[in-house]
Amino acid sequence: IIQGFESKWGFPQCAGAIDGSHIPVRAPTLNHTDYYNRKGWYSIIIQAVVDHNYIFQDVCIGWPGSVHDAWVFANSALYQKATSQKILSGHSKQIMGCDIPALLVGDSGYPLLTWLMKPYAHNTSLTRAQRSYNYRLSRARIVVENAFGRLKARWRRLLKPNDMLIENVPNLVAACCVLHNICEIHKEAFDDDWLEEALAAQQQQPNLATHDDDSLSGPD
Repeated sequence: IIQGFESKWGFPQCAGAIDGSHIPVRAPTLNHTDYYNRKGWYSIIIQAVVDHNYIFQDVCIGWPGSVHDAWVFANSALYQKATSQKILSGHSKQIMGCDIPALLVGDSGYPLLTWLMKPYAHNTSLTRAQRSYNYRLSRARIVVENAFGRLKARWRRLLKPNDMLIENVPNLVAACCVLHNICEIHKEAFDDDWLEEALAAQQQQPNLATHDDDSLSGPD
């Protein structure tokens, strides 16, 4: 995976790209406000680490939609394993005199760690080297956004609120991730028109903000 990120996306020592996405749900009876996200609809969150080929390597599914990505990350098994050096260790490489460990790449919502790189803030004056770094990191990080897009385009059930019990939704999402991986590993045909159709479906869905309305809008 590290070799794949460097050769395909131009970012060294990258073992995966991390991000979160929202899966729409019906408003649960209990604690429904916890699931009401900043976009104005009810959801659960999937945090995922994706490799250079859009394959899910790690998923954390089920936190309520109002929770910030950084909180999901800090309370995930992935974070606990990485901080205790059970993963992402033993693959360091000397680059320009610095010992660089295996690491993940994420957006500005994640903390900067020795094993997680994020972009320089765009609201500051950046040097040429910093702008180049941001560009390369963005190229590597975009694979996780693309993977979420391909996941939802393949499995349209993830584009609208699920009628099942809220505690069962993570199993559905995890199953879709497994099926997605099978399709990607076996080079199953993927029609780019599916992405456009999925995006159009999301944009056409109403953005209802009332807590007692079941017909809520689509995913992130």
